[in-house]
Amino acid sequence: MTGTVQTLIDGLLFPECPRWHNNELWFSDMHAETLYRLAADGSVLQTLSVPGEPAGLGWLPNGDLVVV
Repeated sequence: MTGTVQTLIDGLLFPECPRWHNNELWFSDMHAETLYRLAADGSVLQTLSVPGEPAGLGWLPNGDLVVV
């Protein structure tokens, strides 16, 4: 199997905690204090600024986002 590698985002400081939600890959950049999401079309969206080094993330049954 062969493929092409493509960089979608650079300049991240400490990305972690990838989670799949609603057809998007969500992840935090702990040291940049930012939450991102990668859409199915390859676009990367800076979603939320979170002071205090965000790490884990998830969703409550009602759909509310939880970031720790």
